Amino acid sequence: MRKALALSAAITLSTAAVAMAAGPTVKVTVTPATPSAQSTLKVSATGPYSESGLPKSLALTVQKGFQSSAKSVPVLCNPKSSKVTSNQPNPCPAKSKVGSGKVVANVSGFGTEKVPFTMYLGTPKHKGDIASVILSGTLPIAGTTENVVGRLFKTTSGEVEILFNRFPSAPSGITIKVKSLSFSAHAVQGKSSLITNPPSCKGGHWTSSFTLTFSGGTVSTQPQIPCSK
Repeated sequence: MRKALALSAAITLSTAAVAMAAGPTVKVTVTPATPSAQSTLKVSATGPYSESGLPKSLALTVQKGFQSSAKSVPVLCNPKSSKVTSNQPNPCPAKSKVGSGKVVANVSGFGTEKVPFTMYLGTPKHKGDIASVILSGTLPIAGTTENVVGRLFKTTSGEVEILFNRFPSAPSGITIKVKSLSFSAHAVQGKSSLITNPPSCKGGHWTSSFTLTFSGGTVSTQPQIPCSK
């Protein structure tokens, strides 16, 4: 009986390990990774993903001590402008751009496709937020652009969070399987920065949480952000 239980436990642990290994690999880094530095934030989430379709939402939170300022760009985009709401390409002033990224996916009938997107900093849509973040994504297979507005804010516990409750959607009738998602964000103007690191580095890392939500499930992890003194 004991041998049977031990074998069952070993099989369960082995299966769990394989399941974890088969999931996406998420990395969050800042450069430079030294305390109080005005840094560049980079995020990569590489599959395989068990869920189909493009993400429905994205949330990235970095620990208390990180700072972010809307004054990091000389011009803020208006998230309520007609260019944003009517899904026009290049919807915001160039000087409000803070980053770019891409989604790489397998698309039925097309093979591997890249969906590039650009990120702009805008005036906040929610009271108390630091700013809004306008994400403008281009869908090559459809030749269309979709603009979505996210939030940049501090949580009640002092963390900095980027939240998109909606992402660009795929054309109807198209099956998409995401392979990876990545983006880089940076903006500095004088003493103001989009991302300023915490004032100290303890244990060689800072903490974060990353969540991608699909129509069929959620991917959530807590990547460590390497830092050095």
